[in-house]
Amino acid sequence: AGYSAATVNQVRAQMSTIFASAVRLDYVKANPVSRTSRVKSLPTDPTRRRPPWDAETCRHALNFAHNTDLELFLVLAIYTGMRRGEILGLHWSSIDFEHGTLMIESSLVEVAERSLDGISRTRVQMHPPKTQSGFRRISVFKPVLDVLQRHRLMQDVERLAQGDSWLEHDLVFTNRNGGPVFPSNWYKRLRKFTQTHNLPEIRVHDLRHSFAQNVLAAGGQLAEITQALGHSSLEVTKNLY
Repeated sequence: AGYSAATVNQVRAQMSTIFASAVRLDYVKANPVSRTSRVKSLPTDPTRRRPPWDAETCRHALNFAHNTDLELFLVLAIYTGMRRGEILGLHWSSIDFEHGTLMIESSLVEVAERSLDGISRTRVQMHPPKTQSGFRRISVFKPVLDVLQRHRLMQDVERLAQGDSWLEHDLVFTNRNGGPVFPSNWYKRLRKFTQTHNLPEIRVHDLRHSFAQNVLAAGGQLAEITQALGHSSLEVTKNLY
């Protein structure tokens, strides 16, 4: 009681994993969770969704993030509406600086894998977009390209510092050795950032909503937003915004 269906189902899944391991180790005879069903969401369920940032709040956030390692992530989320996985899966080869466009053709996702001993480990994988509309080329403003250029210069410095230990993946966002970063870490980073600068709490995905609503407020067309967000149809965008 008092928890959303998503939270209850996550706990249920973890308990099922524990009991499945116990069965394999002969600690118990059966997995009792297997006799339960997933909980369905209700309109009254609490939600983690936060109100999107308006244009003024976005400007404040970008000012606070200027020249930090969070700046480019926020710039892309606020000005393009890209998903978290799409931002972290962005390759330098997908950016056309001459024509000011980004090609979205991959997404970085976390995958949990369970070994034979029952221990679950998480790693990252590059996946293509789930739908054909997810493959898209979007235009970006010069200020966004300028931040990308500055980020690339900082990455070049880091590459030289790491020397032979640098793993070249052509990724825009990397860990210290050039490898991919874990998407789940960005929630904690964003939360710490908003608390430090007294900004309204927001999830990474809510920045995508911020992009759409700010473009609409500025007189943007729904069809343009649909294309930028990679929605499958105009109706999907209408229902959301």
